[in-house]
Amino acid sequence: MTTAALRPLAANPDLLALLGRTPLARVTTDLPCPQPGFWAKLEGLAAGGMKARAAVSMLLGARERGELRPGAPVVESTSGTLGIGLAFAGQALGHPIVLVGDTELEPSMRQLLRAYGARLELVDRPAGVGGWQAARLARLRELLGALPDAYWPDQYNNPDNIAGYA
Repeated sequence: MTTAALRPLAANPDLLALLGRTPLARVTTDLPCPQPGFWAKLEGLAAGGMKARAAVSMLLGARERGELRPGAPVVESTSGTLGIGLAFAGQALGHPIVLVGDTELEPSMRQLLRAYGARLELVDRPAGVGGWQAARLARLRELLGALPDAYWPDQYNNPDNIAGYA
């Protein structure tokens, strides 16, 4: 893969205004204990999915620190939900998104990630040590070497991931 294989992506910052507008549902059904009902956030119906805030937070944090250059590709390992959020964030901020998954990824999730504009790289066998995640991370590192200026959010070790849920 080369950077020529990644389409330039025009930023659409208007998408960011959709964050925080998660639909709510009032739940009043009988439960085992008496209760007056409660409100539930329907995060699956939120713009960019349930991890869009975290994805935007990670990319904006990296931009502020100078780790992510304007228009540079973002590469991350995913089993799906963060990938949807990153695809949304990439469209909003103008970054091509390359997601590394594995063949266990559901076909419907593959289709959704591609429909959101992400390039999907799949590993076809687990690593001998560390399984699928280790295989995805090995492929991710290969892509980082092949894509100049690529940024890896490193979702499991990124404090901006946690801050996105605040």
